[in-house]
Amino acid sequence: MKILFIASEVEGLVKTGGLADVAYALPKELQRLGHDVRIVMPAYRSLNDIWMQWPKRQFSTKISYFNTETVDARYGEHEDLPIIAIDHPASFDRNGIYDDGHDAFYDNPYRFTVMTKAALDWCKLENWQPDIVHANDWQSSLAGFFLQEHYRHDPFFSATRSVFRFTMAPTRCIVIRNGWPRLALTNAFITRVISKIMVISICSRVPWALPMA
Repeated sequence: MKILFIASEVEGLVKTGGLADVAYALPKELQRLGHDVRIVMPAYRSLNDIWMQWPKRQFSTKISYFNTETVDARYGEHEDLPIIAIDHPASFDRNGIYDDGHDAFYDNPYRFTVMTKAALDWCKLENWQPDIVHANDWQSSLAGFFLQEHYRHDPFFSATRSVFRFTMAPTRCIVIRNGWPRLALTNAFITRVISKIMVISICSRVPWALPMA
């Protein structure tokens, strides 16, 4: 089975919390079981010494009707795990992962949406058809949305299913909802998504994995 992991941090490369542990340990175990895994993450400035040595391939990724970005996909490995680092200087060539040490970056929703959409477009670029797209936390939360809205009629993704794993969802979603208009998402859409996640989160204190598409 081909499984695409999209995560903003991976243990051993960059870590701010438990997300990095999952984004390393789960793909590693699935790889051990014989599955074909790929991890897509940002090419952060803090990792320049690593990913700048990796070969790259440039392509355009359409975020919405209003925004198209040019990115480089950098190909490498981390402890035998295939890594695709999305090199987009406007988003990731800065000090800090989510903040500058004091305040969160105002464009966090857009930055990580570039990563998420580029991950899906990379699959098409390389003709690597994932059976499952595994999105991790708010940073890659729009993976299922893109599969439904941008690729609904695309035969390339016709057999692809997605899973969204999240923790602390209500707080995260409410914090970032102000950034969604740039992504051409309506407040009504975001409200429906947040309300569903809040109901699920209230019912359990453990991380959840939801089928998305």
